[in-house]
Formats: sequence, C-alpha cells, structure tokens
Amino acid sequence: MSSIEAVILLGNGPNRLSKSSISWGDVLNDLMRQTPHLKAESHDKPFPLLFEQIAIHMERTNKGNDGSLKNIIGKKVSTLTPNAVHHRLLKLGVNNVLTTNYDYTLEKAAVAEGLNIFQHNATEKKYSLFRKRTLNNGINVWHMHGEADSPRSITLGYGHYTSYISSLWQHTMGHGTSDFIQGNSTVGKPPHPIAWIDVFLKNNLFIVGLGLGFEEVDLWWAITHKERMRNRFGNKVGKTVFYQFSSDGTVDAKGRSLLDLGIEVVLVEVDGEWDYYKGYMRILSDIHARCNYKKHKKHQDWVYHKKSSATWLAR
Repeated sequence: MSSIEAVILLGNGPNRLSKSSISWGDVLNDLMRQTPHLKAESHDKPFPLLFEQIAIHMERTNKGNDGSLKNIIGKKVSTLTPNAVHHRLLKLGVNNVLTTNYDYTLEKAAVAEGLNIFQHNATEKKYSLFRKRTLNNGINVWHMHGEADSPRSITLGYGHYTSYISSLWQHTMGHGTSDFIQGNSTVGKPPHPIAWIDVFLKNNLFIVGLGLGFEEVDLWWAITHKERMRNRFGNKVGKTVFYQFSSDGTVDAKGRSLLDLGIEVVLVEVDGEWDYYKGYMRILSDIHARCNYKKHKKHQDWVYHKKSSATWLAR
C-alpha cells in the first residue's frame, strides 16, 4: 500500500437526500427532551458543549449519563436508508471510504448491490482508529467517529474528542512518523495495524458532504497535521480536496480557513434544494475524472472557473 490512492471522507450530507433523512436538528431535539431548559440557547453553543451539559444534567438528576444519550443517537440513526448517491459512491473504484456517520447507509447500499460484509473490525470499545467494515469487493468503510451498534464508540463531548486526539497522536507520532507514511513493508502486519488516520494522511482525500464544524477538533487536527506532513515529505503525502455547495461562489469561513492551509476548495453550484442530488452526482463524477485523469485527459463534463481563490464546479 505504498502508492497514493483516492480516498473519500463522507459526511452526513448525502443522508439528507433520503426519505428517512435525519438532521442534527432532529437528533438534538430528541436529546433536548432530557433538558428542555437548555433549548432556548442550544443554537448558540458548539454541540460538544451542549452534549456535556445534557449529560451532566442527567447525571445530577439520576436520569442517565452520556451513555444513555449515545444509545438514543445510535437507535435513531440506525433507521437511515441509502439513496442513489450511496450506490454511485460504491461504484467509483475507491478502496477506502472514511465516514463521520454512525449509520450504515453505505453498508445497506452494498447489500442491495449484492455485496456483503467480508470482515468487521470493531475490537475497540471507545475509540475508532481501526473500526472498519470490509466489503467482499475490497472496499473498506471506516467509521472514524464510532458506529450505531456500538454506542460507546460514538464520538461526542469534549472528553471523547480530546482523548481521541491523544490516541491519534500516539498512533501517528508516538514512535516516530507513522510506518504507513514512511512506506515500510511491515505496514498492516502486527504490531503495525493500519488506522484510518494512516489512510487519511497518506492519500489524496476528497471530502464530500461534510459540514466540518470547527468543534470537530479531531478532524481539524488531522487536516492541519497532514499539511505539516506535506511540508516535510512533499509528494509522499496526498492532497486534500474539500467540496462545498454554493449558489453565488461565496467561500465561507471554513472554506477560507482550508484555503489558507493550502487545501483545494471546490465550490459546487446549486440552485434550490432539488439541485443537491445533482450536485452530489457532479462531485462524484469530478472525483472519478480526477482519479482517471491519465486515462482520460479530456475532462469536458464539467467546466472549471477560478472564483474567490476556490475552484468553481459549474452546473
């Protein structure tokens, strides 16, 4: 696994297109039933802080704890069903899909395509460095923030985020630079198992449907750490591309932060809610074209323009 590959980091965006769609607002409303007095100010706080407040209140009133909240979330997202975007993604030819989602929409789409889970690595109880499901066609689905069937692994709250970063750092830098980055032949063999952070750092990463809130400190740590690695190792470390929807070519604060780090931001033109499905299909086609650039040098499906220092993917 020494060569650089294409890897997708998938957020909750495509799930919003499904009939069974669940937003973070829906999840939040369920949690807020435990602490209705916090609802009025819930939108002014980062979610990890609100989660901690709800958990502490439940502990004080003997109504439960953070584990109880994670069980609620796990049950709610388990009902999600896949859509055409998930099916299309599985046919891109990428071997690794990282996801912050706790649900199994990708796995359900795979089963509908006649595939099955060849191997399930879920030996971790709390963290998810190695948590993945391998399909029998070779695709690895990495649940980097935990999964519904193992509620304790669901990454929420400051305590979980900060201790998780410590685990990521220990794996990546605890004994020097990651074996995966160095390209050692022992990678993937005991005692050198591959974690999602290795896949993240090594390869060309395409971020799709992810809000990338500033409170997701583990992701921002991984992104900034990767750019430092690129400064140090150059082309041995892949690039990162972030896709963001826009109706007017405006880059928001997150996009500008990524641009300042040297990451490519691709603004995807949309016009109304119905356009998001087409937008995701354009994103997947763009990734496919980039991955097959040497085979198909004429990339005529989508027109690129430079706008606000970001790449503009027109309809």
